[in-house]
Amino acid sequence: MSYEPYSGGTMVPYEAQPQYTQPQMPYAAPARGTNGLAIASLVCSLIGFHLIGVILGHIALGQIKTSGEEGHGLAMAGLIIGYISMALVVLVLIVYVVLVLILGVAIFGASTAVASYAFSWA
Repeated sequence: MSYEPYSGGTMVPYEAQPQYTQPQMPYAAPARGTNGLAIASLVCSLIGFHLIGVILGHIALGQIKTSGEEGHGLAMAGLIIGYISMALVVLVLIVYVVLVLILGVAIFGASTAVASYAFSWA
């Protein structure tokens, strides 16, 4: 109780003070980072190191599965781009070799084959 001197000397009881507490923040899950190998897989596949990108993508997927990190999409993109790029490189090499063989036979093989055939009967 408190004494109020200007109110005629009557005693006024204290009112309950409001209780201030810190607001409780919900616990946030720890931030899961992006897997570094998944990023490296995508970058390597994009800049032309296709085989390295594919290898890193497979390793990244294994790590993501066990650790729960982010980056599954990046690793998959690195794998897909890497495999498609490697397939295109192999296809271009096959076409190149076939064209070189065809042109080689057309230019050098025909004259040699005709000459050797003609002289073998003589």
